[in-house]
Amino acid sequence: MKSEAKKHTEKDMFLPVVDYIHKNYNKYITISELAEILYMHPTYLIRKFKSVYGVPPLTYFSNIKIKKATELLSSTNLTIYEVASRLGMDDASYFSRWFKKHIGFSPSEYRKNLKSR
Repeated sequence: MKSEAKKHTEKDMFLPVVDYIHKNYNKYITISELAEILYMHPTYLIRKFKSVYGVPPLTYFSNIKIKKATELLSSTNLTIYEVASRLGMDDASYFSRWFKKHIGFSPSEYRKNLKSR
């Protein structure tokens, strides 16, 4: 088992990548792009990131996008296309399929469920 200090130090090492992901959730990001930030081989980045965060970097990125999508759907009256666009997706139907795959509901079903609470 890793010591807390070592785990904390490893998390600090990935802060530039995590920060980049949070600032660029509305773009298309590749693993190579993230690896370049830390001058690491992509495979090594994936393995080390997963050991620290529990998920690979692109899954972490996808989770951030989902979180932002749910925030936009619950706190704004933006159309599905506008939400998709803010997440860097120009195709609203692709966004809807992607969202449903991750959440289990389409974006419109998600909003409808929020209103019925």
